[in-house]
Amino acid sequence: MRGCAKFLNVIAGIVFWLMILATLALAAGTGVIAFMPERIPEIPADAGEAIMINGSPLTTQMLLGYRNFILIGLGGVLFILLLTLIFIGMIRRALKEVINESPFSVRCSKALKTAGILQIATGIFSIALGLCASFILGGVSINGYTSTSFSVNLSFILTAVFLFMLSGISDYGRTELTGAPLNKELSSPQDMRSCGDFSAFSTDPSLAPCGFFPAFLLLLPPADRSGP
Repeated sequence: MRGCAKFLNVIAGIVFWLMILATLALAAGTGVIAFMPERIPEIPADAGEAIMINGSPLTTQMLLGYRNFILIGLGGVLFILLLTLIFIGMIRRALKEVINESPFSVRCSKALKTAGILQIATGIFSIALGLCASFILGGVSINGYTSTSFSVNLSFILTAVFLFMLSGISDYGRTELTGAPLNKELSSPQDMRSCGDFSAFSTDPSLAPCGFFPAFLLLLPPADRSGP
C-alpha cells in the first residue's frame, strides 16, 4: 500500500509541476495582452485567412478589438488551473498520510473532502466557461469549419462522490476502529496499527494493517457466520 501511494505521489508531483509551468506561461501571455498589447506580433496573412471572424480574415487589430473577451477567457482558464493545482495538492496531502501509515487521520479525511469540493467547483466553472466560449466563438471559423456545439461532461460528479466516499471511510476508520472522535487527530502510527483486526475480511495477513484497501471492504455487507 505504501509503495503504491509513493508511486502515485510521484506521478501527482510531476503533473503538479508541469501544470505550474503551463499556468506561468499562460499568465505571462495574459499579462502581455493586458498590459503590453503593442508587443503582440502581426498575424501572418496565411494564418489570418485561415481564421475568419464573421466572414473577415483575422488581423492583429481585430484581435485587439476582442481583447476584453480574450482576457476574460484567459482569466477563466487561469482560475481553473489554480483550482486544479490546489486539487492535486490535496490529493498529494492524502497520499502522504497513507505513506506515513495514517490513512484514517483527520488531515487525510479533510484533504479528500476538500479535493471533492474543488472537483465540483472546477467542473461547474468549466461548464460555465465553455458555455460563454460557445457564444463568443460562434462567429469564428477555422479553415471554413465553424463549431457552435456545446457539450456538458458530468464525470466530475462521479469523481467528487468517490473522493467524498474515501473521506467518509477515513472518518469511519478513525471513529469506529480506534474510538477516536471525528475532530481528534491520531497521535502516532502505532495508534493506526491498532485500528482493528481485518483478518475476518481476508486470509492474507498482509492486509491486516490499516489502509484504504481493507477500508473499502467495510462497505461490503457482513458475512453470514450463522452455522446450520
